[in-house]
Amino acid sequence: MGQKLLAYLFYGFLVLMVIAALFLLKYQLEQKNIKQQQIDSRANVVSRVTTETTEQNTKQKSAPKKTTQSTAISPANSQPDPESTQSSLTYLAVYRQWQNAQACKPFFQHWQQFGIQADPTDMVRPAQKFYGMPDYLPNEKQPLVGAQRTTLNHWQKICHELVRDYGIFTDDNTANATLTNNIADSIEHLLLNKSPKTAKEQALHSTRNIAALWQNSFNHLERVLAGTNSLSADEIISIEDELDQLSRRKGALNAQFSNDLSDDEVDAIFTELASISDHETALAEQLNDQKLIDKEALTQAVNTFQSHDQKLNQSLHSRDADVFFEALHTIEGLYSYDLTILGFSRYRYNKADSYRITPDQMVLAYSEWQNSHLQDDALRYATHLYLCDLGWDCSSNSALMMQYCLRHYYTYPDACGVDVTRFYQQYLISTNRMIDVLNFKAILQDLYHD
Repeated sequence: MGQKLLAYLFYGFLVLMVIAALFLLKYQLEQKNIKQQQIDSRANVVSRVTTETTEQNTKQKSAPKKTTQSTAISPANSQPDPESTQSSLTYLAVYRQWQNAQACKPFFQHWQQFGIQADPTDMVRPAQKFYGMPDYLPNEKQPLVGAQRTTLNHWQKICHELVRDYGIFTDDNTANATLTNNIADSIEHLLLNKSPKTAKEQALHSTRNIAALWQNSFNHLERVLAGTNSLSADEIISIEDELDQLSRRKGALNAQFSNDLSDDEVDAIFTELASISDHETALAEQLNDQKLIDKEALTQAVNTFQSHDQKLNQSLHSRDADVFFEALHTIEGLYSYDLTILGFSRYRYNKADSYRITPDQMVLAYSEWQNSHLQDDALRYATHLYLCDLGWDCSSNSALMMQYCLRHYYTYPDACGVDVTRFYQQYLISTNRMIDVLNFKAILQDLYHD
């Protein structure tokens, strides 16, 4: 009995020890959890503070930056200073930027109208069927072919980078900020202050200076040829009012043709319309004949212009594509950067135009063609191919091919992803037409390759 009692006491003691050990273990675990929670709590506070600080610093650092990705641009708080940020660029590098900015004008105008985040897909013009009408009307949305999308993305990136480097925005520091400056003009201002170093840069710089003098003297010649009025202001206003009344009467008579008219009524309308046209012609001649031209001023204006014209025409003999382009673009009187129309000038009806001779006129004079307007496209294609031979950018990513691919009056999807020569030979120009084109190109070479 005593031994059993001792055994029970021993086992009871063991049970108590186990229970005490469990309580102790539980207490230690609870303390450990409390301590870990305190540590985690402090860590969370530190982490939150650190994260907030980092985010604030990131925002402060990234705010003035404009992304170069093709899908987003953020306006800067501080406007760019091209003369300081682009000071390391050469004259030729800035000239290339100016060329790209001219080609990017449709992109810039699109972003100015719809915001700098706007997708330029909508600015792609309807596609042209081969020898037919366009696939889509101007007001219809058209899907882009893969090569068009590639070209669009390529030029969107180029134009975005120019916006990043030269764009000036409204004070609104959001995605909807408005681009306020003409980027091409900003780059040209920088170009004017760049010093040409290499022989090519000096030749290009010289030609651009001569072109500016040519343009100024041509504008002055136009003003001199416009003359001054010999009639009083009241007399001129009276003639212009009469012309306006005659124009309105013509509109009213033409509107009557929508009615059910008898033959006599139709004849009477035609008779009156003919009389009005004769009267309009007489009044227009009266306004023109009353102009007085200062002969001495005209002689001086002509001599000044011809002096600059001779110098600029010398630049057409250059083997440098950029020099030839600058001279040609000026002499043709092209005010846009639509390269697809380069090579033929339609501006031949003003008085001053008789004092200048364009290269396409020279080519036609050496050819057997008499009517220039039947060969306007062939003259343009020949000029493009001649420029390609001189080293002009005629690649698939060139501004000319971008305009054919995306911005021509009706675009040519076949132009996307190919160079100028391949597009003309395989897609755009027929075999018989190409004979005329190559003939005009050969005349250009004879005229300007010394």
